[in-house]
Order: sequence, then C-alpha cells, then structure tokens
Amino acid sequence: MSATPEKATSELQSSRQESALTGEYWNHVENFPCHQIFWADAEDELKGILGHGAIDDLTSPGSTCPWSAKECAEYTSIIEKFKACDHNDHVPYRVVSIARLWAMIARVRHINQYGLTSPRLDRLQGLFEYYQAQKKASFKIALGEVFCLGMSRSTFTRTDAILLATGHQSGTTMASASMAGASVLISLILHQAHSRERLATAPDISAYIMQVEGYFHGLRPLSITFTLPHALTAYSALMPQYSLLMIAIQNLTSLSDMISVASIWFLPALLALLLFASFGGRFAYILLALVLIKRAARLPCPPLLHPFLVGRSLPFNESKCEARRLVTTPFPNISRDSVQATFTE
Repeated sequence: MSATPEKATSELQSSRQESALTGEYWNHVENFPCHQIFWADAEDELKGILGHGAIDDLTSPGSTCPWSAKECAEYTSIIEKFKACDHNDHVPYRVVSIARLWAMIARVRHINQYGLTSPRLDRLQGLFEYYQAQKKASFKIALGEVFCLGMSRSTFTRTDAILLATGHQSGTTMASASMAGASVLISLILHQAHSRERLATAPDISAYIMQVEGYFHGLRPLSITFTLPHALTAYSALMPQYSLLMIAIQNLTSLSDMISVASIWFLPALLALLLFASFGGRFAYILLALVLIKRAARLPCPPLLHPFLVGRSLPFNESKCEARRLVTTPFPNISRDSVQATFTE
C-alpha cells in the first residue's frame, strides 16, 4: 500500500529537520567536548568522506565537497597522526577536530539535500530545475548564465547566446567603452566584498560560505557574479571588431579590396577571439563568430555609389575594379586578352 501525500510530506519535513539539526549537534559537541566520548566509527567514516571528496574535487567542476583535494589530504594526514597519541588528555582535542569537520559536512549536506528525494549533485545546480513550476529566481539565474556566455559553468551547450551590436559605430564604441569600464569597476567591488584577508581561519571560511551559498541555488549566483567582469571584457573586445567588419562590408566594392582590408582586420579580431577564449569562452562561440564573418563576406558588392568613396584617393580606379570583377566572373564571351588589355591601359 502506497503512502499518502500527507504522510510523504510529513516524512520529507522530518528528514529536512533532521538534516538541519545534525549540524547543530556537531556544533554542540565542538563547543563542549570534555564530557563527550570518542567515536572511532565517526573518525573512520570521516576518512572515507575525505577520500571521496578529494576524488570528487579532482574529477568534477562543481564538487559538493566543502574542501579541495589538497585540503582533504591534509585533514586525512592529521587524523592519522591523532592515532599515534592515545593518551586520555588528548581525547578532547581529538573530539573537537572530528566534530568541526563533521559540522561542516553536515551543513553542506543540508544545503545539497543529502538523502532526500531531489538532492543537488552539483554545487552549480539549482533545486528548482527539478520542479515543474520554474520560479522567478531560477529564471533570473539562468538568464545571467546566458549573459555570461556560459563561462560560469564548465558544461554549456547553448549556441545562440551571442548578441551582436548594431551598425552604428558610435553606439558600438560607447558600448565597448562602458563595458570595459564596468568590468574594472565590478572587479574592484568584488575584490573589496570578497577579500581573502578576513578568511584566515577555518571558521571564517565556513561562515563566509554559509553566507554566500544559498539553499535553493547553491553557488550559482556567486559564480555568475564572479564571471560578470570576464564576460563584459569579452563583449568590449568583440564589439570594436564587429564595427570594423561592418565598415569593410558597407564601404568596399570589390572582392580583392575587401580581402585586403580583411587581412588588416584579421589580426586584431584574432587577438580578440583569443582573449575571449582565455577568459573561459567556449569554442562553439568562436566558430559561430567565424560563420557570421564568412556569411558577411559573401554579401554582394554594390557598385561605386557609396558616398564614402566620393572624393577619396583610393589605390584603384573604376576600370581596374571592373577588370577584376571580370576575372572572377565565369562569363564565356569574355576573353582573358581583353582583361589583360584593361589592366595595361
């Protein structure tokens, strides 16, 4: 006989309360260790958890372990050294050490809903993603990840998140300058708000993580905040290159002249793409940018009717441009001698 919805809800609430009280219990043991006995089973299980946490940190980008692999190895080594001193006077210190580590593990397990029906398997994963009704906060976080071009996540499969500026050169220049300035300003604010100077001890680090890590979304909002300066820098570097490409497409009339200008434009564009990739951008976005450039290069070249070319001293004349078009156009009635004669005039 299946359980009723009321009973299932009651069991879920009981499990959540037990998960929340586990951390408080270990905090009590840490604060009052003298009248506590030593748990050998808790120490052995803690070593297993530290070993699993080290492997999880080395093999997954969003590890749920609160420590790095190096820290897990150091804690395991310290626990092994505790076994060499079995004197009764050292038992309280041993209990305090084990209780502090267990308190941090209990807090992380409570945030990740360890042992419940919808656990968080990744620290960058939101709990609302498992629900049918998407909440407003979850939508905002997903939109922020799209704006940051996926650099806040290690696996990002969206290929339609690039936003290109318009053809107005003043607008792109202003947007590039404002984004570059905003990235510097946000970096300074983040450096001031999340400075490492006040994170000298393990309790300070634990309190800091408890403050910035949310219950429903984990570290996803903080990862987007930290990635925002990188994304703004990438946008500010790509927008001027897009403006230069639009100038070349709108104001050049022949294929060879477009190739010559594109060769001058290619080097800064390549540097911008490398800068974008170094900040964590995915290779798919670089391919998408190259596809857009290739499509733009296939646009038909208009005749010499642009106001941009009127009164300008250019290294070509109309007859040579016409001859170059004839060379690249497969007309059967035009001989190559007529084309060469045009060039020698």
